[in-house]
Amino acid sequence: MPPFARPIALLIVLLLCTFTHAAVPNPTVSVATNRSALVVGKETLIAVVVEIPKGLHAQSHNPSQETFIPLDVKVEPLTGLTVGQPRYPPGLDKTYPALGKLNVYEDRVIVHVPVTLTKDAPTGPITISGTVRLQMCDDSVCYRPQNVPFTLATSVAAPGAVALDQNAELFAPIASQPIAWGWFATAFFAGLLFNLMPCVLPVLPLKAIGFYNAAQHSRLRSLGLAGAFSLGIISIFAVLAVLILVTGQVTWGQQFSNPWFVWTIVIVLAMGGLWLMGLLPMRLPTFIYNVETREDTAIGNVAFGAMTAVLSTPCTAPLFAPLLIWAKTQSNWVGVPAMLTVGVGMAFPYLILSAFPDLARRMPRVGPWSELFKQMMGWLLIGSAVFFAAGRVIPGNAFLWSLVVVGLLAAAFMVLRTISLGAGRRGIVIATVLAAILPLSTFAYAGHMNGIFSETVKWTPYSDAALADARAKGQTVLVKFTANWCANCQYIEATVFRDKSTLTAIEAGNVLPLKADLTLEDAPGSGLLKSLNPTGGIPLTAIYLPGSNEPVQLDSIYTTETLLSSLQAR
Repeated sequence: MPPFARPIALLIVLLLCTFTHAAVPNPTVSVATNRSALVVGKETLIAVVVEIPKGLHAQSHNPSQETFIPLDVKVEPLTGLTVGQPRYPPGLDKTYPALGKLNVYEDRVIVHVPVTLTKDAPTGPITISGTVRLQMCDDSVCYRPQNVPFTLATSVAAPGAVALDQNAELFAPIASQPIAWGWFATAFFAGLLFNLMPCVLPVLPLKAIGFYNAAQHSRLRSLGLAGAFSLGIISIFAVLAVLILVTGQVTWGQQFSNPWFVWTIVIVLAMGGLWLMGLLPMRLPTFIYNVETREDTAIGNVAFGAMTAVLSTPCTAPLFAPLLIWAKTQSNWVGVPAMLTVGVGMAFPYLILSAFPDLARRMPRVGPWSELFKQMMGWLLIGSAVFFAAGRVIPGNAFLWSLVVVGLLAAAFMVLRTISLGAGRRGIVIATVLAAILPLSTFAYAGHMNGIFSETVKWTPYSDAALADARAKGQTVLVKFTANWCANCQYIEATVFRDKSTLTAIEAGNVLPLKADLTLEDAPGSGLLKSLNPTGGIPLTAIYLPGSNEPVQLDSIYTTETLLSSLQAR
């Protein structure tokens, strides 16, 4: 090869690379949030949407080789804004003849970045900026890495303002986890169970037959009337979902620190439990049951469906509460449909039986076994009453052992009642197995919460002096506001603060965990809570980071990931 040939060949290669790079389309990056505005102390998700040109792919966030450039999203620091760890989707494993096996992103990639505002942020417009770094390839060659900037123009909501959910389609990957659909199935099943209650069961076959008769034996029209009736049922659950999940108008807060309020709740729950068990005779006003509705009109059936759902609430409360707790941890576009699914589950049998009236005629009305089911629901209400009463008089998580006693009594009642109903050996064995679940599950829960079966955070009782001393030393301080009567607080305690990731982060980060137990009025920390949240609502966790005047606030129910993101934002 002539001596000048090598540099000429190199020049040609460089020129070809330059033209090749110039011809590569740039990715498109857009951003959006899941809320109409940023709310101080509440986590907001930013969706960073990367559109990769057709025919190209980008290395994923976890590429197949360490030397490859991963797709990374970085949000620039901003005063008053805490940025959590981005949540990347999994990549695709693909093999290319010239490149080998790669883990890549194709088409649209959505990365979610959690951000939380502190009180340092002023009300009004705010611009968040950041960069997406990625490396794209075609089927035979990878191109130079690129840094694509992005900006997001939004605003900080005024105190007390409500931020609405938006852009649900961009946050669907978060809600498509298997656990969410498991809860949807639970919601549907809970709705089905509501029809077994003695205050609902007699209505089921009678209404189904009534639809068929009113439709003059037309199955299509019978289904239409049943659909109107079902709409009435679902509407009640829709109203509850809006009041509880969307607007937050129905909430429980600092009222439970008031002894008069707590003991009133205890009495109401206990009376409801005794009523369901048949030990305390009570009747709803007769006029409620005597309301006339036209069975042959859509409006009449919508009204009667709504009334049926209302009449079921005394029986269904114990099953509905756990679902509500879960729904409050989700975005509204997940939680609200889950609540509607309960109504769909309750309405489903009416649709089936209206299409097959002969099946409805064979259905049993109320009987001894449905009565036993109602009595066991009464034990759930009794357990709820004991939960609030014991939490008022027994400090710490030790009050949860009282639920084990209730579980034992309920289990014994179930077995003895089954025997008294004349069940055979098989029925008694089944009842015994089911009954054993009650004390065993409550024992497992109480043991978990009291640190017998799992590690727990080594809490220091809250005091103003402890908080001030740790902050003066430049230490991160985590203040958890809780109370025995707060079911959501117990949920966070059982999940987030029993998680090994949380324990590791607190120990590795030299974080001082302070617990402000507000079970009683004027407990230490009540003044700080009111300064952070004038309504005094809990659960609330305040994280004081070194160098920050105001804490990061995590209100209501949150996840381990949210807590870790807040602790790492230093």
